[in-house]
Amino acid sequence: MKAHGYKADVTKEDAVKALFDDVLKEFGALHILVNNAGVAGKWVGKTIENMDFEAWDFMMRAHLDSTFLCTRAAIPLMRAAGFGRIINTSSMNVVGGGRPGNANYTTAKAGVHGFTRVVAKEVGEMGITCNCLAPGYVETALIAYFSEEARNIITSQNPVGRFCQPDEVAAAVVYLCSPQAAFVNGAMLNLDGGRREFHWG
Repeated sequence: MKAHGYKADVTKEDAVKALFDDVLKEFGALHILVNNAGVAGKWVGKTIENMDFEAWDFMMRAHLDSTFLCTRAAIPLMRAAGFGRIINTSSMNVVGGGRPGNANYTTAKAGVHGFTRVVAKEVGEMGITCNCLAPGYVETALIAYFSEEARNIITSQNPVGRFCQPDEVAAAVVYLCSPQAAFVNGAMLNLDGGRREFHWG
């Protein structure tokens, strides 16, 4: 199996169009789209009263605009192929209601969930499904920057007692793309170990 990497700013309309043109030229068709772009870091941690518009706007563009632009570009290609699977990435914060200091992140991810539900209704008759995942903390390179105290708080408040692993997220994506999930459309699958909200103190 070959892997092809493409670099693009998925928050920009022209860049997304060029990206999908390149994919179509290389492969001739598109069947699966996983919208997984996302950020946090310095862009979260401030209450609404203290949050500047740049932090709000950046989070909407990174999570919500990118999902819209890529999905819009993918649908006609999937319709032409007669098959499609769209998987969007939401968050456990949507189910748990978020927490103080991440209103921009939670709102953007809630938008992804709402967007998923509408897309599912629009594309179901085309042989395309659209679902989303709501992961908790996934043990990626980002988690490596967390302090030991923060890591202990997160894992101690999770019934499973650990972080979600990347291959567990990948397995959920594989399931949603499989024939066995052909009737799963507009769903949100929680990958949070049973915990949907964390308390830091």
